[in-house]
Amino acid sequence: MVTELTRSASSGEGAERYMLATVASDAGPMLIARVLDETVQRGDKVALVLRDGGIYAEPGRK
Repeated sequence: MVTELTRSASSGEGAERYMLATVASDAGPMLIARVLDETVQRGDKVALVLRDGGIYAEPGRK
C-alpha cells in the first residue's frame, strides 16, 4: 500500500491529494523524503499538508 501511495504521489496520477503517511507512522519521514526527491528531480512542485491526522502531498501551482 505504501508503495502504491508513493508511486501515485510522485507520478502525479489520480486525485489532487495523496496521503503519504499518518502522523504516527514510523515510515512517514522516509516516504516523504522519497516523494519530495522524485518530485524535485522532475522539476515539479509539491506542498506537504498536515490534515486529519495524515500527511498529504498536494501538487504545487506553477
